Parts: sequence; C-alpha cells; structure tokens
Amino acid sequence: MVQYFQPFFPLCLALATASFAAEAASFLDCVGKGLQQVGSDYQNPVLFEAAAVAPDGAPVNTISKLENLRLTIRVDNGEQSGGVVTTSTVDWSHCDLGPLQYIPGPWLGDEPVKIEPGFMDPSEADDLLKAAGYATAYDSLILRWPVFSTADEAYYIFHLAGEHIFTFVGTSSKKVFQSNGNGGRQ
Repeated sequence: MVQYFQPFFPLCLALATASFAAEAASFLDCVGKGLQQVGSDYQNPVLFEAAAVAPDGAPVNTISKLENLRLTIRVDNGEQSGGVVTTSTVDWSHCDLGPLQYIPGPWLGDEPVKIEPGFMDPSEADDLLKAAGYATAYDSLILRWPVFSTADEAYYIFHLAGEHIFTFVGTSSKKVFQSNGNGGRQ
C-alpha cells in the first residue's frame, strides 16, 4: 500500500512566495493555497495534479499567460477508499480558488507530487523545454507524477500547440523528452 505524506502547508506557501520569478510564483502559490484550502476541510491532502491551460486554447510562449489552474488533490474523509477534491482558479492573478468538489473513490494513474525546498518552478521547466529545441508554443501545462514504468519523478508536461504528443520535463533530473503516447519515451 502506498504511504501518503502529510503536506507541510507553510512550506508550500513559503516556496511559492520565495525568490521564484513572478510567473512561476503564481503557479506554485496557487498550488500551495489549494492544498491549504483543501486541508482546512479534509484530512491528509496530497497533490496529484495541477493543470493550467491557455486562454481559449490559444497557444502561448510563457507560463504567465496560462490560466484556469485546476488542482486534483487526494484526501481522506473517513472512508476506506478516500477520494479526491478538485478546485479551479476563478481569478488567476489573485489565485482565487472556486468551490471544492469532492469525488469519492480512488484516483488512479498518479503518484503524489511532494513540493519540497528546491522543487523546480515551471519557468525553469519552460527554459529547459526551449533549450532542448522545443520552441513551439504550448496550450497547456500539467504538473503530475504519472504512473508508468519509466516515471521515477514528477514532471511538468507541456502540450505543444498543433501536436498530439506531450513533452515532459523532469522536476528532479531536468531531462526533457517526448512521450510516444504509450507511456514511453521517444
């Protein structure tokens, strides 16, 4: 059985407001705020996914132009299987989160994403993406730790505009690669 960690909310908020670039702080600040908000209503919140999309699906070239951040957070509610809570930003610039929606049952396909000191911010992932030759604009960014045989860390996953393949940036290894659509690397 997988052991889930108890997030340390002040650390998440401190990370989000530390010396990151303004665009990255917005993303991580909203993640930290979401964990804190969910933690006030549910036990043991754990981030599984943070996804931001471009306005109207139009391609963008920088993290700061993404909006509509949606968080998927695993929680315990006293039931054996627990569930997940989702919430989305109403106003990206102020990280105003909308209502919490509880979905009973397990969440499959992800490992918990633990944000600790030194955790990569999304602007660094964007820089690594471009340095690896992927200068194409993107229409979404997802922070998650997918469950597949080669996944040994959390990733920032970019959906490049006009393509049906996702490009991954490892949050620890800083390696950049594209998925072949079957959970493997190209």
